Formats: sequence, structure tokens, C-alpha cells
Amino acid sequence: TDLVKIAEIQAASAPIKLDINGVGTQVISGTALTIKLEPFPVHANHPVSLRLVPMSIQSRTLTVISPSLGVALDGSTELVSFAMERHEDGAYLASGNFFPQPGKWRARIVFNIDGTPNFATLLSVDVQ
Repeated sequence: TDLVKIAEIQAASAPIKLDINGVGTQVISGTALTIKLEPFPVHANHPVSLRLVPMSIQSRTLTVISPSLGVALDGSTELVSFAMERHEDGAYLASGNFFPQPGKWRARIVFNIDGTPNFATLLSVDVQ
């Protein structure tokens, strides 16, 4: 129902917590989104890779989601966009110098699930 979808979108607004290996997972609308940020911890002005693996919890298969990545320094309203490409193994990858200076950054991945647009997940990143 619409109330369930609203609750899931609101739950997704809480940032994914990364473990000591730079890995975190969040479930949105029956899809587990596992993210790996490497190298981790992140250092300013160094290239990093963000890997996203979306998996249907019910069927345990990879899900096609068409994600886009935007990053911003915490407190800024201006997101810088980066392309995410789907690889043969079903994961999505974005690489680049996402974090040009130290501080608290946020990354937002916007995507669709089963043709329903505008799901989003957030990632909070402390950059050294």
C-alpha cells in the first residue's frame, strides 16, 4: 500500500552504516542493497570505488535498478553526480575522486525497483 511505501522511503532516509571494511546493507521494498566503499577508510582527494549489489530478498536473485550517485559535503545542497555502470556480475560500480576534501560527506543513490521510480538510499562518509 501507499503507507507501506512511504514508511519504507522514510526508513531509507537513515544513512547506511558502514562496517570497518566499508560494507553496509539496507533493505528497501524487498530489495537488499549491499554497498562496499573502497579503499576504506576514505582519504580526501583519492580515488574510491563504490560497489552496489541489489538482491531481491524473496527470489534471491540480482535486481536491475538503474541507480545514479550524487555526493555532497554535509550541509551543502549541491550534489555532484557520478555515473554508475552495471557489470556482468550484476553489481553497479562508480569510481572517481568523490571526496576532494576532508570532512563529513553524504552519498545518495537514487534508483527504481520494478519500474517504480524515486527510491533513495543515503550513505554518510567520514573522509580523512
